[in-house]
Amino acid sequence: MANKYLQKYSLHNLASKIYALLQLAHQPATPLLTANATEPKTIMSLWLGTGDAPLPMDPVERREYLLKGEVFLSWLVTRLNNQVLSVNHSTAAVHIVDQGVFLLAPRIFRLYLHLHQLDECLHRKLSKNFSRLQIHKRKGDINLHQYHLKRAPHKVLNGWLIPFKEIYAPDIPAINPYLVRTSSGDSE
Repeated sequence: MANKYLQKYSLHNLASKIYALLQLAHQPATPLLTANATEPKTIMSLWLGTGDAPLPMDPVERREYLLKGEVFLSWLVTRLNNQVLSVNHSTAAVHIVDQGVFLLAPRIFRLYLHLHQLDECLHRKLSKNFSRLQIHKRKGDINLHQYHLKRAPHKVLNGWLIPFKEIYAPDIPAINPYLVRTSSGDSE
C-alpha cells in the first residue's frame, strides 16, 4: 500500500515539475519587491519566480528589460532562495564556497538568457550590466575568480564571487567540499 502511494506521489510530483519547467521559459524575471509584496505567493509563483509586474510586450523593450543587472539579480536571488536553481551539483551553475556564492561564468548568464528565450550570445552584455551593480568580489580589475575540483586540479572553473549577504539571508546552504580556490585566485 505504502509503495503504491509513493509511486503515485512521485509521478504526481514529477508531472508537476515537468509542467513547471515547461512554463518556466515563458515566465518573466521578477523584482524582489512588488507592489503587493505583503500578499502570500502561491507555490507555483515561488517555483517559477513570477511576480505582479508584467513584462514589456515589445520585443526590444522586453530584451532590454531582461538584460538589466538588477533584473538578473532579482531572478537569481528568487530562484536560489526558493531552491529552484540547482546548487553544488556537478552540472550546477551556482556553487557555495567559503568566500561566497560562486556563479559559473558564462554558464549562469547563458542559462538565464536561455530560460527567457533570448540569444545566449548576449551573455557578455548581461554580465557587463551585472558587474555595474558592483556587488561582486573583484581581484583588482578582474571580475572572475578561479576554482578547481579537488580531485582534478587541471579542471579550472571561472566565475563571479558574490558575498553571501547579497543572495542569502539568513540561511546559507552547505559549502561545496569539492571546489578549491586556485592559488592565482587568492588575492582580492
